[in-house]
Amino acid sequence: MDKIRQREKKYQKLAKTIDHLERAKREEFAPPIEAAYKQSCQQGLVEERERHKHEQQDKVMEQRRADFERREAEWKEQITPIIEARKQERDALRKKLYYLRCEEEKLKKLQEANAVVNHAEEAERQKQLEESLWRPAEPSEPPRPVQPTVACTIHREVCC
Repeated sequence: MDKIRQREKKYQKLAKTIDHLERAKREEFAPPIEAAYKQSCQQGLVEERERHKHEQQDKVMEQRRADFERREAEWKEQITPIIEARKQERDALRKKLYYLRCEEEKLKKLQEANAVVNHAEEAERQKQLEESLWRPAEPSEPPRPVQPTVACTIHREVCC
């Protein structure tokens, strides 16, 4: 039995030594494992921070875009009636100017026609005046046809 106890003690000592060696081995590999773990955690944190930063930027940009679109819609809503009113004013003014130009052209054509007519009338008067100066004066009344006082030989009365 003594041998059995010695063997057990030997096995226990051997188990203890193996345990110490395994622990030493673990402690030897622990720092690189911990470093790798920390690095992966830090990398994950950095990535998480970057992702969060981009999400916040996207959120801010979306809010700015929505605010801009809202302001633009309000501005268009306010400016559209003003633009329409100015457009109507321009159209009315353009139509008035067109009408006035047309009336001026008509008036100018009438004046030209009157000038032509007046010139023609003046030329006619001048021609008549020249003719009257060159011709002897005509009697004011044309001679009256003489009424026959003698009876017609065919009808036996005064007729033709």
